Amino acid sequence: MPMRPIFGDKPLWFHCLLLAFLLVFAMALTSVLILNMPSNAYHAQALVNSLIFLLLPALFYGQLVYQAPLQESGFRSPGNKNFFVLAVVVMLVSIPMVQVLAGWNEGLHFPVAGADKWIHDTEKSQDAFQEQILNMPTPGYLGLNLLVMAFCPALGEEAFFRGVIQKILVRATRNVHVGVWLGAILFSAMHFQFLGFFPRLALGLVLGYLYAYSGSLWPSIVAHSVYNASQVIFFYAQQHQSGTHPNPVFDTNATMPLSYGLISTVLVLACFVWMKRIKTTTWP
Repeated sequence: MPMRPIFGDKPLWFHCLLLAFLLVFAMALTSVLILNMPSNAYHAQALVNSLIFLLLPALFYGQLVYQAPLQESGFRSPGNKNFFVLAVVVMLVSIPMVQVLAGWNEGLHFPVAGADKWIHDTEKSQDAFQEQILNMPTPGYLGLNLLVMAFCPALGEEAFFRGVIQKILVRATRNVHVGVWLGAILFSAMHFQFLGFFPRLALGLVLGYLYAYSGSLWPSIVAHSVYNASQVIFFYAQQHQSGTHPNPVFDTNATMPLSYGLISTVLVLACFVWMKRIKTTTWP
């Protein structure tokens, strides 16, 4: 991993501090941009969140740290192109597992006084935004949401959480598995949607191992985009089939049978075995 000479001998804490500074800068810039937008510019706000808040600090970090910024940040082709097929397969077969986890997660109650109310109030606030942006009266809105709500979030989140955070955590712990798990926990926690914490954690693990085995962000970006797109298409189909606007949180499919979730989990584990067989990285 060749680094620029100015950062080549810097300790791990320096890289964490650098990333924290970039994230605070991106957060401030995101806030300024959104505050100066019309309150109903939902797609523009979502785009800024994906590209400015997450993608920008990831790209800046790469520029400041690596001699080959894009390649070392994970924007390189995987050694085995089968990872692209695997990315689509593992994400599609993981959907029942994620939905079963969602139903269980939503039934959890928090013992701390007032925690349940705060969590549900926070969820309702985020639901209101998503309900507005997922209102798709025409196919044109569907296409726009596939870009804004499927691909762009996948690009920004994978660049930040896998390309930067996971790499730092693996370096800090000197253990790929610990790095993937901690990265997935942060990925889920930083969405601040606690009613979907565990299903999002499961997604983070799938995406984290996909990146770790392939050595490239593109398979995980493809997988993440496929999952997001499946949700957008589901909402579009529901709206135009029933004329209703479904709730845009995981509970739309919370009645998924447990047996489907178990079968899905087995298939995901089989995909992990497939990943290990075709891996292009050197860790066990």
